[in-house]
Amino acid sequence: MLERFSQPLLLIVDQFEEVFTFGQAEAARFQEALLHLSNTPATCVVLTVRADFYPDLMISPLWPYIQPQRIEIVPLDAAGLRQAIVGPARVVGVEVEAALVERLVAHAPGAGHVALLQEP
Repeated sequence: MLERFSQPLLLIVDQFEEVFTFGQAEAARFQEALLHLSNTPATCVVLTVRADFYPDLMISPLWPYIQPQRIEIVPLDAAGLRQAIVGPARVVGVEVEAALVERLVAHAPGAGHVALLQEP
């Protein structure tokens, strides 16, 4: 199938930890497919996994390939949250009111929950 693509392929699998809730056979097939894709020229596979699923990941057949290439992203602190709010807006010429930024940061449910920030 991949032979049809003339451009590099980037496959992003968000919430990869869900594979550990599959049946064993289904999980094994999915991981084998990802391994095959990652070994295909001009193909890059990116997985996101919650830290609490690392024990499952470490015993998966993908771990020997993931371990040397993994990048761990730490949760944002208050300054990082502020930047995550105002930075993208600034890029498109939008200024976010300082009071709104502070309100969002103050009401953030905890470190690592930027996606859940919203004005009530």
